[in-house]
Amino acid sequence: MKSRKVVIWGHSLHSHTHSYIHYAFYRAFNHLGHETYWFDSIADVNLDLSGALFIVEGQVDGNIPLLKDCKYLLHNCNLEKYQDANVDFKVLQVYSNDVLDRDVEKIHECEYYQPSIKTLYQPWATDLLPHEFEKYPLITNFSGKNNINWVGSVMGGLHGNINELRDYANVAAVNGASFQVHNNAEPAQAIQLIRDSYMAPALQGAWQVENGYVPCRIFKNISYGHLGATNSETVYKLYDELITFSANSGMLFHEMKNDINNFDVDKAESIRAMTREKHTYVNRIKNIIDIMEI
Repeated sequence: MKSRKVVIWGHSLHSHTHSYIHYAFYRAFNHLGHETYWFDSIADVNLDLSGALFIVEGQVDGNIPLLKDCKYLLHNCNLEKYQDANVDFKVLQVYSNDVLDRDVEKIHECEYYQPSIKTLYQPWATDLLPHEFEKYPLITNFSGKNNINWVGSVMGGLHGNINELRDYANVAAVNGASFQVHNNAEPAQAIQLIRDSYMAPALQGAWQVENGYVPCRIFKNISYGHLGATNSETVYKLYDELITFSANSGMLFHEMKNDINNFDVDKAESIRAMTREKHTYVNRIKNIIDIMEI
């Protein structure tokens, strides 16, 4: 892969939930040998950005420089100003099941490209780099653990998951486990909180489940050393039905407990291998680079 200049634009760490995606992109682009910068969206940039690839999210793109010799990968942006500036751009959207009803080309597992609207669809990924999986081996000893640390979004509304989290937490409490929410944890702290947990499910709200949205949380928790567990059939099938699944988030606790009590090391390691090989930002970036060159 040819090295290039990359600019991650906006969302400094902890400023927004999307900042954790920018953090992961930043780490992975650096790891792959690209000259990578992460700028605050209101910063005055005194740097030659010619020829750069910009990674952009629409809530923080107001001050972005529009340069004819650069490429722009836009997530949830108003496209009109990029079209008016006649810059080279593609659109990045998160995979969901309705993508399959469109005129798309499959480029990887759960990654598709729609040429007619210059849109790449792909799920997010774990923020670990492939070689870092060795630092966080599979957890096989659960004795003495009764805390369940939730490190992720807690939201109400149409896209929220608060009802599913509440159902899960109530069942956990009845079974002697404490469900605790942690906000704005530093990346290393987040990993340790998950590793210290008795369980680490990836719980999604009804809208996400119904639409087949694939969250980054499932990839992260598996890469940090835990069994994968989901209330989404789409995510379950993405992992070839190897991870723990129940559509009922309360019942998911019992399914996870059963899998812990009957721990299958070989299956758990194969799930981690699948995540390392297919679901890191190294994988996502390689496909982004290919699409941006079209």
